[in-house]
Amino acid sequence: GYIPLDETLAIALMPKTSIGRLFEMLEVAYDLSIFEQGNDLYEVAGVDDLYERLAGELARRVLLRLRRGIYRSYVAQEEQSRYVRGRLDVRRQMAQPWRVDPHCHFEEHTADLEENQLLLWALQQILRSGLCHEERALPSV
Repeated sequence: GYIPLDETLAIALMPKTSIGRLFEMLEVAYDLSIFEQGNDLYEVAGVDDLYERLAGELARRVLLRLRRGIYRSYVAQEEQSRYVRGRLDVRRQMAQPWRVDPHCHFEEHTADLEENQLLLWALQQILRSGLCHEERALPSV
């Protein structure tokens, strides 16, 4: 583990077992196959090295996801605009007949979803942490 105390001081907690072995235990316990055998995540020297490699793996997988297309979904929206889009809210329109712009309900196809925002947030936190020192080229995905 890594516990930052302030901007210049932190406590590094070292496990009794190797980090590679911890990954193997996680895979068995949670029926995961996220880390392939032979992956360099199994041979980490310490917490800083682990953090860098996990950050690299996250970045690699995000790039792969971007190449395949990020997750998109329809999100319910409602707005008052100059034109009818989706379903007209007749009840609201009748309650305010002096309003010229129609109030509508519609579904917007978007990639601005919590899942994608979480990935962006994680990558931003990695960049801000300053724990990734080495510039690594990501393998072509």
